[in-house]
Amino acid sequence: MPLKSTQVKERAWTYLFWAVFAAAAAAVVLLPAWLLLPRSLAGLVDASAPVELYIQRFDREDVDMTIAPGTPEMEALQGVLDRHTYHPHWTALFGSTEAQAYVSDTYRILYDFVRLRSGGGESCQFGGELTWFRKYAPDDPYSKKSRVLVLDYLGKTEGAALRQELIEALDIQ
Repeated sequence: MPLKSTQVKERAWTYLFWAVFAAAAAAVVLLPAWLLLPRSLAGLVDASAPVELYIQRFDREDVDMTIAPGTPEMEALQGVLDRHTYHPHWTALFGSTEAQAYVSDTYRILYDFVRLRSGGGESCQFGGELTWFRKYAPDDPYSKKSRVLVLDYLGKTEGAALRQELIEALDIQ
């Protein structure tokens, strides 16, 4: 017995409803999983290219150095970064937001921070009591494409602690 046109329409609406419901359920599960997925800080720097490291310090002279690939300094840098992870802050979903502007303003007043840039590519900056940091795109001088990232699992590590680990590992006086 052939289906009537109203039955076809009802079935189509039922399939559409369940397809939309399944897509929404997948987004509710996968989005938080993507946000909380830990990524290695070591992945932010390309160890096969020179890495520019700048450490601003309030108590001593600032450090501005370039670390060459294959050197003990690069191994020490990679060792520290290998021990830490990050994940995107929830504002990474929405581009430049007020929370990112707040983080940017906070960094302007930090007196102790670290900036890493790998091979002229993306750079990242962290420091102070913050558990988050910013990652800047190389082609973005106004940081509109920058993203806020959270250090370690749910901000377990402060930027100042990570900065101190780098200073000790690189034997910076």
